[in-house]
Amino acid sequence: MTLLASLRDWLKAQQLDAVLLSSRQNKQPHLGISTGSGYVLISRESAHILVDSRYYADVEARTQGYQLHLLDATHTLTTIGRQIIADRGAEHIRRFIQAGMSEREIAAELEWFMRQQGAEKASFDTIVASGWSGALPHGKASDKIVAAGEFVTLDFGALYQGYCSDMTRTLLVNGDGVSAESHPLFNVYQIVLQAQLAAISAIRPGVRCQQVDEAARRVITEAGFSHYFGHNTGHAIGIEVHEDPRFSPRDTTTLQPGMLLTVEPGIYLLGQGGVRIEDVVLVTPQGAEVLYAMPKTVLLTGEA
Repeated sequence: MTLLASLRDWLKAQQLDAVLLSSRQNKQPHLGISTGSGYVLISRESAHILVDSRYYADVEARTQGYQLHLLDATHTLTTIGRQIIADRGAEHIRRFIQAGMSEREIAAELEWFMRQQGAEKASFDTIVASGWSGALPHGKASDKIVAAGEFVTLDFGALYQGYCSDMTRTLLVNGDGVSAESHPLFNVYQIVLQAQLAAISAIRPGVRCQQVDEAARRVITEAGFSHYFGHNTGHAIGIEVHEDPRFSPRDTTTLQPGMLLTVEPGIYLLGQGGVRIEDVVLVTPQGAEVLYAMPKTVLLTGEA
């Protein structure tokens, strides 16, 4: 049994959600080095190491199975706390959703769960858009019933210690005979995912925001869907959900290490539905660090 697996068994036995290691002795088996600096944060779903620039490269070479974070004034335990709440919320609601539920019921469950994880409240009105309503980029959760075989887009965030998170995933509602590959928007999903990955790959210090937007927009345009992506690729996030700068065609702001921004391209087809995928990323000296761990392949609801 690995060290992480053993510690997670202990968390379950103690009925704890996570453990924060700060002493030199407790951190050393995880870091691979002995230092009084930094933290190790381990939950039942994820494991994080936070160290400053003096130890980053050394720890990176010695560890695997952990998300490694550069600890500085902008990337603190509050940032990691927001990340964990979002990831847990996404996974909880994926398992919760079943055909026959209303969008409003799903939104209420997600917001309740985030509060249980330590959020003060939702950072904005939770979007749950299923089937045809997925074509509305900012459609509110309604009394519409979700059906098996529909895509459902969830755009949500948590306010934690005064700061906001923002995450979007498009899931496939499970049911008899439902498969991702047979969904009429499966190809659209793959295009949106490739656009998001292209934008994330373009992020690094010195790059202009408009260049990141262009990277995502190029993928969608070349696939023939340019007229169905009508919003910016992303925005800064912090105390407010939507802050400047923006990943837009006209924003010439130069990216700097420490900036937190969303990357959220989407394609919306009236009468059919839509797909949006969103992560918060941290601009690092090396490029971009995605702060969410939930996979971005097409995920079925209700599965363990």
